[in-house]
Amino acid sequence: MGTRTQEAAAGPRLRVRNSQGDDDLSKRIHVLTHHEELAATGSDGVVVVIDVLFATSTLITAVDNGAREVLIAETEQEARILSRNVKGPVILGGEKQGKRVPDFDLGPVPLDYGRDVLFGKAVIYVSTNGTPAMIKAGRTGLPVLLASLRNAPATARYLGTASDDRDIYLLCSGSRGLLSLEDFVCAGHIAAHLRAWDPEFYNDAALAAMQVAESRPCLNWVSSGQVGRALVSHGLEHVVSFCSEIGTTDTVVALDGRRLVPMGNRER
Repeated sequence: MGTRTQEAAAGPRLRVRNSQGDDDLSKRIHVLTHHEELAATGSDGVVVVIDVLFATSTLITAVDNGAREVLIAETEQEARILSRNVKGPVILGGEKQGKRVPDFDLGPVPLDYGRDVLFGKAVIYVSTNGTPAMIKAGRTGLPVLLASLRNAPATARYLGTASDDRDIYLLCSGSRGLLSLEDFVCAGHIAAHLRAWDPEFYNDAALAAMQVAESRPCLNWVSSGQVGRALVSHGLEHVVSFCSEIGTTDTVVALDGRRLVPMGNRER
């Protein structure tokens, strides 16, 4: 596609584990609570972007439900431009400042992205916090994965078994520059699942996130955060419940410029 950015040119750069396994390559787990911390990332690692409500939950659902391709945009205008360069039927979806973009086909909620709506169509998605975080992560030069609670265990297994990237940066997209509880909890679950590969280091935020994540069910945390409370107050408990389900899909997704790339399913 003609509008692909330079960071897409080489494709996803996850380092695949070689036949010897590189078992001596210990992992180091870092939870980043806002975008600015990306400046501290090293040159050998992978960034996992998390936006439970809703960007990563919705984008992974779109991949699962048969979208022909899924792309992200930083702004509404960029989404419209991208749509003009994609062949075949296109669905524009997402939100800005929590509201559906007026001329878009769908809003941000994953339950709207069903197989009957998406199958065989391209999806272009934009959001206030999640897609800018993904694009900013891509500009670090590191490979980027997307994670939600729904694919958190699968993402951890992929990082543990298939990737030789040593430093794992779990980036919470947050909300308007502030930490979102649901993203922190998701990061904690991924960090906790990575214990199976005996990481040599967890930063303090990762240690705290694991303790929080394991202290209560996901639904309790997601529904008690600022965004979750607002959704519940508007009668959207079913949406919060969907986004709080953990390990419901084995889909692992990488970011290639503006395009999402399924990385294959890992066995349970």
